Amino acid sequence: MIGALVTIAILATTIFSTWLVGRSGRLIRVRTTLPATQFPERADVYACDKCGREVTKHFRPGQSHSWKPMGPTSFVCRCGQRYLTGAIEWDHLGPWERHRRIRDTFALGALFSAMFSVLGLLAYLVLRFLFGSREAGLIVGVFVTALPFVGLQLTFWPGVLASIWRTRVGRSVEHA
Repeated sequence: MIGALVTIAILATTIFSTWLVGRSGRLIRVRTTLPATQFPERADVYACDKCGREVTKHFRPGQSHSWKPMGPTSFVCRCGQRYLTGAIEWDHLGPWERHRRIRDTFALGALFSAMFSVLGLLAYLVLRFLFGSREAGLIVGVFVTALPFVGLQLTFWPGVLASIWRTRVGRSVEHA
């Protein structure tokens, strides 16, 4: 009886939602295309002003409450037109912003690892007492606990190193 009532409620909600969306006419979304010089104005597709080639993948639109994306600050289309990407290089950040990004990466990694340590402890206890394998429990527990910290570091530092390479080494190779 209760299962039938839940099923009817879900079905009614689905039908009502479909009807409501259908009435507002938003079932089909139109993709907006803008010239690339109008970036960072929001659009689905950006086209080069000179040749019309799609250059959307090279832009990094900013998002509220997040870091400014790290990457090349400009992009040159095949036709020679130069555009700003909305990204910033590591060397262009101030000392305070660099320190904040490093601190936040380590702090978030430690926080998530602390949360995952509960799962690591459970894995250790299961392997230790149910399967009698203390060493395997310890290895799995430490792995599960360290996974978020290592994951955050592996996503942050390669981007920093790539940015430093682009600005320091790449620039020196161009001038040589």
